[in-house]
Amino acid sequence: MIYNDHMIRIRLFLIVAVLAIIISAFLITFTWTMPREGKTYEITPSPSRPTSPPPQPSPVSTSPPSPLSSKPPSKLGGKEYGLVEYEKYFYTIVWIPCDCAGEKGLATMVIYPKQPRYEEGAPVVVTSQGGHTPGKIQPPPPDFDPHGIVWIEFLFPGGRMEGFESGGVFDYGGRACIEALYTVLQYAQGRISNTAGKRISDYVNYPILTDNVGVIGNSNGGNIAGQVFARYREGLEGVNYVIFYETPAGDHYVLGDLGRIGDDPNRLEDADGDGIPWDDARNLKYIEGSCDETSCQIDFSTLAYDPTVGFYLDNNGDGKPNYVGRYPRVRTDVDGSGALEPDEDFIFMALNVNLEDRRRLVYSYLVTKAAWDKGLFQNVPEDVMRPDEALKFWLDREICYHYDEISQNMPWLKVMQLGFMEDHVQATRDHPHVVINYNAFKKRGHWVRLNPDKSYIEHLAGVKPSVKENHANIDLTFDNVVRHLLLFRDVRLIIQAAVLEMADRTQLNNWSEDLDRVLILEESTPPQPSCRYEIEVVEGYLVTAPNHNKLYVRIYQPKTSLYDAKFPAVIYSGGGRGEGVVGGPEKRILGVAELGVIEVYFNPEGVGPPQYRSEGTPDFGGFRQQDDLMAVIEYVKSLPNVNPDNIGVISFSFGIATAAGCLGRHPELDVKYLIDVEGPSHSVIAAMDYGTEEQQRSFYEAFGHWSLAKDPSPENQAWWAER
Repeated sequence: MIYNDHMIRIRLFLIVAVLAIIISAFLITFTWTMPREGKTYEITPSPSRPTSPPPQPSPVSTSPPSPLSSKPPSKLGGKEYGLVEYEKYFYTIVWIPCDCAGEKGLATMVIYPKQPRYEEGAPVVVTSQGGHTPGKIQPPPPDFDPHGIVWIEFLFPGGRMEGFESGGVFDYGGRACIEALYTVLQYAQGRISNTAGKRISDYVNYPILTDNVGVIGNSNGGNIAGQVFARYREGLEGVNYVIFYETPAGDHYVLGDLGRIGDDPNRLEDADGDGIPWDDARNLKYIEGSCDETSCQIDFSTLAYDPTVGFYLDNNGDGKPNYVGRYPRVRTDVDGSGALEPDEDFIFMALNVNLEDRRRLVYSYLVTKAAWDKGLFQNVPEDVMRPDEALKFWLDREICYHYDEISQNMPWLKVMQLGFMEDHVQATRDHPHVVINYNAFKKRGHWVRLNPDKSYIEHLAGVKPSVKENHANIDLTFDNVVRHLLLFRDVRLIIQAAVLEMADRTQLNNWSEDLDRVLILEESTPPQPSCRYEIEVVEGYLVTAPNHNKLYVRIYQPKTSLYDAKFPAVIYSGGGRGEGVVGGPEKRILGVAELGVIEVYFNPEGVGPPQYRSEGTPDFGGFRQQDDLMAVIEYVKSLPNVNPDNIGVISFSFGIATAAGCLGRHPELDVKYLIDVEGPSHSVIAAMDYGTEEQQRSFYEAFGHWSLAKDPSPENQAWWAER
């Protein structure tokens, strides 16, 4: 039973615990810090700060944030949460007034450095979050280093997380989201106050450089940023740069019309033999190199419609979609070769939106127009947008239709385009979303650079990873783009390096094509080296349980192509029903793979979301589920990159039943350690006898059993005896 408001504290504890044990087994890890130039400012309450702020944890890096046990005042209006303070930063959550967010305003997290980056003060960067949700507010870990920069994240209208809430209604990156980002940028530039009547500079005693403001366009968030730049002629004079992290600069990229990397059953296996392991699910009807700013060429000659899957390419001509799985979690690699082939279908995805209390499906304009031209809409329900509706929808949401307006409104805007060899969404080999967005700004006279300067990446990494150096404003084409993309895939570090470089360049007005060093750095305090590995994710039905059911397993490990070594491993036994894999690869608990400890998560039999569910039926910590863990441990010990003599298990909450039972019944596994986090030691604790009736009922409905105190029957005793 996982309690979300404990996760930051628990994640820190788990990392410390794992590393402490690994160190005892002679694994050495390093940490890094980054020095900054400028004066040291003492952080003291400003006159406008509340006289009685909420309780704060001790300002040392080893102390996790105090859990948000008191409900944040998101519904009260005119309030603020924090300050929450650590060694190098503190953060507060405020609400910014906006018509798009009604009376509540926009819930906004502002992370202040203890020391500004420059003698003149601290620059500001605002993140426009990606995806198709209102985003999240996730406080950084206690050891986070803001490097002297003020970092801002916010919830788009209608967003809610951990009790923090923005008013209004989420419109999937439309005009409400555009107004929200513009309003937050007004706050970042010191132009407006929050609902507590304070400006961004009222929380610190050093200057905020409101004329050195940047935007991180995180994936689809880059489209919202582009819309802001295109729609507002005034009020953005302090915004100097934007960083696009693989922004899908067109609705055909947003919906994966050219192929989605997530549909590749094994990103490490080159099933189609083209030398690229992660592109096996690309749309083979896409004509490579054909994209322009608003469209791409796809052979739609086999386009068809099916009531279940919608529009698809009937590439085998049998008049029906052929796929495995359950829609929308389907794959059309029906022969199991691991790659799409010319005679296998391709299913187009649609965005399911709720607009004005009506559910609608919208495909890309490219697909919608092709379907209309083929006369396919005769049998398509009205909830699927027609071409004029789809075009109107995407015109309000995609940057690709508005490059001219952006350049007219903000001719001074500098652009950093981020691009990795393995994209986080697109399965295309020619990376058109990167090439098109880069060149759209370049040809309009903007300073553009593909990926941060090597000096900044090396400085933050503490080592010299294999990084390709690109000068600004190089010629980038479909043919040469792969020679300029990053293999080093620490996305957070790369984004941070990009922010530091762009803020430094803005501060010093240095827009040279290349740099030979980090521009702002105290030479007397060189960066300390760290040991951080580039990691990869391996997942799938990798393990067979003793009863022959297939178990879904996800492994985070240092890249086997880069490191010929054996690493320690730790296996996570989840709480509640035992889920270890509940979302995409970005969702993990431990975060130690970069430090040289392989992380393993699994779903026991019958457990997990549909796309990650293991075969069989649940056993909820019983002998069968314990044997599932045994099978996972044996599998991990057999891997060539694992040190079989340094394997541990971490259990969370009710996961202790699985972990302790497995290790107690199978001592031959020779697991070196068990770390338990808040695992219940008795049925009365697990079944919430000391909680509310609602909590007790919830446990019973989930597991089908009361505690032994409430039900001492032989059947119940036998069930608990296994756990």
